[in-house]
Amino acid sequence: VSTQSTWEAVVSTQSTWDIMEEQENSKEETKDKEKTELLEKLIKEQNERLAKREENLKYVNDIPDLPKNLISKIDRIQKFITKLKNLKEDSKDSLLEEMSGLNLTRYISEIVEIIAKSRLQVRELLLMTEICVAMHQRYKDFAHTLIPSLQKQFLQCAGCSDESSKALKRRQILRLMTELFLRGVLNDITKIGKCLKEIIVTNKLKEREKFACNISLLANYLKQYGEVLFGITSKKTRLMIEAGSYPEFERYQFVKPAQKNSLLAAFKGFFLNACEFMKEEHAQLEVQAKKMRESLEEIDIDKEIEKKYVIMRTTFDKNWSMVAQLADALDFAIPQQMEEKISLVATQVQPKSEELQPGEEKSLFEDEAQRSFYRDLISVSYTHLTLPTTPYV
Repeated sequence: VSTQSTWEAVVSTQSTWDIMEEQENSKEETKDKEKTELLEKLIKEQNERLAKREENLKYVNDIPDLPKNLISKIDRIQKFITKLKNLKEDSKDSLLEEMSGLNLTRYISEIVEIIAKSRLQVRELLLMTEICVAMHQRYKDFAHTLIPSLQKQFLQCAGCSDESSKALKRRQILRLMTELFLRGVLNDITKIGKCLKEIIVTNKLKEREKFACNISLLANYLKQYGEVLFGITSKKTRLMIEAGSYPEFERYQFVKPAQKNSLLAAFKGFFLNACEFMKEEHAQLEVQAKKMRESLEEIDIDKEIEKKYVIMRTTFDKNWSMVAQLADALDFAIPQQMEEKISLVATQVQPKSEELQPGEEKSLFEDEAQRSFYRDLISVSYTHLTLPTTPYV
């Protein structure tokens, strides 16, 4: 009986291992199948994109004659231009259909100006891209007029009052130019390169606000177009490839190896400048945090000091997240994260039932014991930012 029981136990153990092995093999097969399907999807999308690009490139020197039945009435054209000025994503089909029946030859300059100065959301921008493609296929002077106008607006940002609004405008124009390049309306990638150069050469000492905005601008741009346009593999993609969950995919090379290396060197320089910029910002934050700590030692917190610290901390965190995103997009080593351990007393909300006499202020603490407790609780410590290494450049 003992021998039989032992044998049954061995058989049972073998069966369990067999089941586990089958499950593991099934997981691997599913993983391989999903990776194969993803690779096929990526290749299909790239081929379709390249086919459309090649088709639109033909219109640069070979645009067919305009149909003779196009409408040239001023009122109809002005109606279309008004819709273009107030572009909405849900008007896509009607707008494209209306445009196809109009003769806009005399209005190219006006339409180009509207496109260059428009402020669009993502979906509206993609619709504007389709409108530009349709105009390119019909009017030979359209692309030659549009691209210089977009470049000029990228530099000047007419109508933008501050660096933040200028960065949003540049982001929109850069994305539109890139989409037009991928679709074959723009053939010269150096036009995009000049815009990127304008971002990269910003002086962090003399134009700090602009430089901070450009960190976000470049990080978002490379996150979206770094791989498809320049063939720069992001850290996220590399790690997925190494883990076997993402296929190795040979993308079409829009830039030559020498151009790519030059771009990477420029991006590296900007990235290192961004790290230095964050070190400087962190030093200023430390100074303000010290003032905040000193203020907390008093019975009443200085509201101006508290407000300034909160603004500086929020801005610092936002900029730091953009530096980390830029590092991921370029697969550069992420700088050592800085952590600030600080306990701040939340501002107490004044109850509506309590009324203060004119000139009287509500104490933040109920009594001296509570004030001492929070004062002793406060502890501020910082780690320091170190310059990163860039092993993948």
